[in-house]
Amino acid sequence: MALALACGQAAPEAEAEAEADPEADQDQDPDPDQDQDPDPDPDQDPDPDPDQDPDPELRFETRALRLDAPSHRAPAGAPHAIVVAPTGRSPEAIFVFLHGWSGCVRVLANEGFVTCAEGESARRRRRGWGLAPLFASAERPVALVFAQLLYNRRHAGAAGQFTEEGFAAGWLEALALPDDVPVVLLAHSAGFETALAWLRRGGLDERLRGVVLFDALYAGTERFAGWAQDVPADDPRARHLWSFHLGRGSTGRQNARLLGIAGSDPRITVAESPVSHGDVPAHHLVEVVRAEHRRLTLSNPHDLR
Repeated sequence: MALALACGQAAPEAEAEAEADPEADQDQDPDPDQDQDPDPDPDQDPDPDPDQDPDPELRFETRALRLDAPSHRAPAGAPHAIVVAPTGRSPEAIFVFLHGWSGCVRVLANEGFVTCAEGESARRRRRGWGLAPLFASAERPVALVFAQLLYNRRHAGAAGQFTEEGFAAGWLEALALPDDVPVVLLAHSAGFETALAWLRRGGLDERLRGVVLFDALYAGTERFAGWAQDVPADDPRARHLWSFHLGRGSTGRQNARLLGIAGSDPRITVAESPVSHGDVPAHHLVEVVRAEHRRLTLSNPHDLR
């Protein structure tokens, strides 16, 4: 994949805003095994979707970007965002990955051992999660954006500038991506707090069509469910909420609450994941990208069951 680096000036970091939820499990560690490297070869099944033939001409390019108005500070050499997009064509949807504690986008996107910033000592290398090539293996004409949130820090309530009204919409525009295609959020672990900020103040309105929680439902259960259920299931603009969990601990309890709210609602999918906390995004990424792309291109978005 081609890599281009655009440079700009960092902006100051905003104060975090936590979501108030009287039954939240925020006393629990949002990243129970964040310091453990993910499985370098997760049990992912990228078999082609029989309903959609892959495009043999589809290629992807990767851009690492420094922004004039980032959501969070990052040191020199560390991108504020990494964008993976189809080469030579406009993406049909944009997926935005919101990481948890101790995250950096270079490690999330790349394979092998990488540093969080260019020029760092090799002793600071970490095993990459390889989500960019995994995303490309889904073979769909969509883009994936890795958003650099709090840089390599363990701190809850850290949505940064995304708590400002309309900041998320302007942030996407600065990435030179189309402003008329659907957006799907992919939140891992503590990234749920930034996802809530996008729902509340992102300024994306009808463009925000999907939210995927990768073992990330620590709070905001009613808000996430209410967002998905706010548009009728048979509406062409219907929304979808996915929530993967491990069946235990904080996210297990919150997903039990979510199931009680959802019942048989086709707009909400709750599933127990068979892998560890750090491996949940890689294990389900291809499945989610293909299913959401298909849903977003159907006239009745929930003709999937």
